[in-house]
Amino acid sequence: MDPGRRLRVAIDARALAERPCGFRRYLEGLLPALRKADASLETVLLTTRSAPRPRGLGASFPVVRLAGSRFTLLRPWWEIRSLPRALARSEIDVFFSTTGALPMTSPTPAVVMIHDLAILRVPGIQPWYYSWYWRTVYRRCRRANEILVPSLSTRRDVIELLDIDPSRVRVVPCAAGERFRPSPPEAIARVLTAWGIDGDYVLAVGTREPRKNLGTLVAAMARVNRDRRRAVKLVVAGGPGWGPQAFLRGCPDWVRVLGLVSDDDLVALYGGAAAFAFPSLYEGFGLPVAEAMRCGAPVVASATSSIPELVGDAAVLVQPTDVAGWAGALGELLCDPTRRLELSRSARRRGEAFSWDVTAQGVAAALRAAVATSRVAAPGGVRRPRAGRATAAGVVAAPPDPPGGG
Repeated sequence: MDPGRRLRVAIDARALAERPCGFRRYLEGLLPALRKADASLETVLLTTRSAPRPRGLGASFPVVRLAGSRFTLLRPWWEIRSLPRALARSEIDVFFSTTGALPMTSPTPAVVMIHDLAILRVPGIQPWYYSWYWRTVYRRCRRANEILVPSLSTRRDVIELLDIDPSRVRVVPCAAGERFRPSPPEAIARVLTAWGIDGDYVLAVGTREPRKNLGTLVAAMARVNRDRRRAVKLVVAGGPGWGPQAFLRGCPDWVRVLGLVSDDDLVALYGGAAAFAFPSLYEGFGLPVAEAMRCGAPVVASATSSIPELVGDAAVLVQPTDVAGWAGALGELLCDPTRRLELSRSARRRGEAFSWDVTAQGVAAALRAAVATSRVAAPGGVRRPRAGRATAAGVVAAPPDPPGGG
């Protein structure tokens, strides 16, 4: 397909209305880069009427709000009813699902991003309603023209667990945003003072859920601090999640749970950490690791799923449930400033290798490939329904092709 031909793209942007999470981070990083990567893409964001109108970068794109709810158990209504109807009445060339959820039926070619298959690979890590919902989503993914994944690890999972033809699965890694870079010492000091953090600390970032395995980290830090005159703090940043939170009950005073923090504060927290610890049981990519590396934090992370390919040789890897191994790795790093500096430099170099610009180029190529493949499969091209207008009824509008346009 002609790479310069104007292409009308509808993107599932429901995550922009959610609290900070991986899906939202993905959209926030991708959308501005996609506009730069391919100026001929005409993008409209699709969301639900129950969600607040996207702000920030989302406000710079046309938005259509379709009937439906953003709450987990009610999401299928949007995907099964509202979305297919809107696509069928539109002149959209391709639909891009950034969360993995496809409409039940649609005349429009589709590209789907599968961030991970944690529910299938690590059963029992999420509440039953999440598990039910995502299992139905994964079944529908098989109908996508192109499937994007953020790592080779996730690609293997998709091919094996969803029984999908490898030729349809592309690796398009994620990245950390440009704001994640080393902070000046005065900026770090200001943020640490505001949060009441002094002395050395180990940082963990992520939603507090079983997959993040924070209990192992607390147990490891207890060993690290057992014989220390002054305890090293464990600072946990991230929103509340689900599942057992026993590691928070009766925690010693060296554990600080900050909850959600602003990106500016998070950058400084990464920059001031003696180590960034990421003991996750499973990751499709590991966005907090990429952020930490770009900020120059020495990283100790799980030797599982996508993490080894993300960090390369720029981090210390430990099996996720090995408490003694985590205690040893963190203890050695805390006692060795030279090693911390070496890891910090390696992490920065490795983090710079991942770019939203490169990600956007891969996404744009997949969008065009989906339309081209669909046209080959259905002679005469994708059916173009009669044009509509972007109204509350959920019709996605697009201007007519210019004279001579493909």
